[in-house]
Amino acid sequence: GQWTVDTREGDSDELVIFLQGGGACWPELCSANEEAGRITASGVLNPTLPGNPVAEILVFNDSGIGVARGEREFVDETLLAGWNAESLLPASCTDCTSNGHVTRYIDWQLDQDPNVTMSAMSFSGDIVIAVSFLRVMIPQFTEALLAETATLASSHPHRYKRFIAEGNGHTVLLQEEPREIDAGGLPIEIGGLQTAISGTTVLEWLAAMVEGTDAWTNLVDDGLTE
Repeated sequence: GQWTVDTREGDSDELVIFLQGGGACWPELCSANEEAGRITASGVLNPTLPGNPVAEILVFNDSGIGVARGEREFVDETLLAGWNAESLLPASCTDCTSNGHVTRYIDWQLDQDPNVTMSAMSFSGDIVIAVSFLRVMIPQFTEALLAETATLASSHPHRYKRFIAEGNGHTVLLQEEPREIDAGGLPIEIGGLQTAISGTTVLEWLAAMVEGTDAWTNLVDDGLTE
């Protein structure tokens, strides 16, 4: 099918690539928009926001941790085959989906390229990912989220760090302040750059990652147990 890219000219020779999340389709579920919207000057896409680290070249991953149902069949047949994405999985990544998640693919990426540094941002009980898309109970999602990200953080302690806030919210990059929205009668919390763990906001944490300071650490809310 057709696709489009929306661009916004800047005054430098550097580039920010932002892949807008949202929506998915497979036989049991389809949530998608037929028309793409324009770039908004909000959240991490606001070039005038003080302290915004993506005034420089960056690509961020928000709520794309790689946690699925823990069932290999779901990953292989529903996600990869359903999206015609099998060819995107490297042949050398022979163990990428055996645990029923996509986190071993992230591990493979980090092993293959020492230049890759990754921030993993998620709410512990992301209701959009867990309930709407994966159709699993939130405690099951939380358990897998904490376990899978802990494994990656342990395997690549200097290049993979996580920011996991307690709650059922979804995403943190698209606005400055967290807020609640109405999604078909269901209230959903949307995080923001001011979402914080132990006094450190998402904005400060990402800036520390870009600047390479010691403030870029693993942050998991105290209310969560692993």
